[in-house]
Amino acid sequence: MKLLACCLILYLDTCMRKLFILLLLLTQPIIVRAQSEPAVGGETASGLRLGGSSGITFKKYAKSGQSAFELITSYNFDPKINDLGATALFEKLVPLSGKRLSAQIGFGPTWVFRDTRIGVSGILGFDWRLRYVPITLSVDWAPTLFFINRTGFSPVNGAFSARYVLNSRRNMPRRPRVPTSPNN
Repeated sequence: MKLLACCLILYLDTCMRKLFILLLLLTQPIIVRAQSEPAVGGETASGLRLGGSSGITFKKYAKSGQSAFELITSYNFDPKINDLGATALFEKLVPLSGKRLSAQIGFGPTWVFRDTRIGVSGILGFDWRLRYVPITLSVDWAPTLFFINRTGFSPVNGAFSARYVLNSRRNMPRRPRVPTSPNN
């Protein structure tokens, strides 16, 4: 039995080494590409959110590009809520491919207006800041746990958001100029 356990440990050790080397090789192009990307951060964007809760979203990215603050005013279509509400979220952005495509995770307070329900929302999703177009896109899931005035849980809050970057001239990289030949 001890021999079998030793063989299993050696096998797992070898597998883990191979997995580590494979992950290192796969992430190397992402690391190199991230270093060549132009700086991202400081954008202010506003747009529409469509999904389990639909409405207006306003997002301010930190200058570092690694976090954001988002305000959402939306109508939640969950049958338990079915009302207008507001959510404020602090989001941590984890770069996946350079600084323009990020995973987002965060939390913040939620207030449903009609019966003054208050709770906390989480957010988990992906955020993509387009390179030459002043638009940001995101897809996320933002479940809410209510604990003031009727407790409960609302999982119906997956959505797609499209936002226009309001300060795009300052934050968008310039397109490379194509040389023109003089006309004779």
